[in-house]
Amino acid sequence: MTIPLEPKWQALAEQLVGAGRFPTVQAAVDAAFEILKEEQDRLDVVRSQVLASEAEGGSVPADEILADLPRLFDDGEDDR
Repeated sequence: MTIPLEPKWQALAEQLVGAGRFPTVQAAVDAAFEILKEEQDRLDVVRSQVLASEAEGGSVPADEILADLPRLFDDGEDDR
């Protein structure tokens, strides 16, 4: 399957390849989708916690959710 990239994303991918960060544009796009998937998975965890709490008739205090966010979104990689 071929998916055209917007010019700004094509240029970014080519810049990353040129800088040696990725061997190909495809590898750069794959990495971007992996990051997108990881972020979605983390959001799904938060969503499921809220839904479980609501199903039990309770609520999740905002400060509890906010306190969990750094843990959920910190994957130990500071070099993105």
